[in-house]
Amino acid sequence: MVTSGTLGGVETWREHQCDKRHDTFRSFAKCAWWKSGISLQVLGNGEYASLNLCRDTDGIPRRQREISAYLYPSPEAAEHAKAFIDSRTCGTLCRRRHEIVRLELPAG
Repeated sequence: MVTSGTLGGVETWREHQCDKRHDTFRSFAKCAWWKSGISLQVLGNGEYASLNLCRDTDGIPRRQREISAYLYPSPEAAEHAKAFIDSRTCGTLCRRRHEIVRLELPAG
């Protein structure tokens, strides 16, 4: 993943190792975070992603690995979702690897 700075303290992702031209934040997210053999769940729509990367970690059997990305239209909504997960846990394999990123689609 190539990052291109921050906006309001949130990391912005503009491109990744792909030649496709994504026209939605959802298709960008699915392509950017897909890894062979790791389950990927992308829900919602919007340019801000609340990521759960806990189950994409060494020490967890590959068949149990998963990345979850919940997309929101505003940084406040994504931060609220992250705060909720941070205050509880995201499941039995929680490693507290939750973050917010902003997706930026290519112009044109």
